This record gives sequence, structure tokens and C-alpha cells, in this order.
Amino acid sequence: MNVKTRIFFSVIIFFLSIDSSLSETKAFAQGNLAV
Repeated sequence: MNVKTRIFFSVIIFFLSIDSSLSETKAFAQGNLAV
């Protein structure tokens, strides 16, 4: 694997982890508002 491919995949994984944590935070906030 060359460097560009490694950087590309690490960026994708980085954004995926941010997206999942954001959706978890949104679900948590919605649950608190619903109570």
C-alpha cells in the first residue's frame, strides 16, 4: 500500500468515527429531550 492510499483510508476511518459519535450524541440528546 502506498502512502496516498494509507492517508485516504485513515481519513475515511477518521470521518466515519466522527460521524458515528455525532449520531450517538444526537440520539442521546433526543432521548434526554423526550423524557
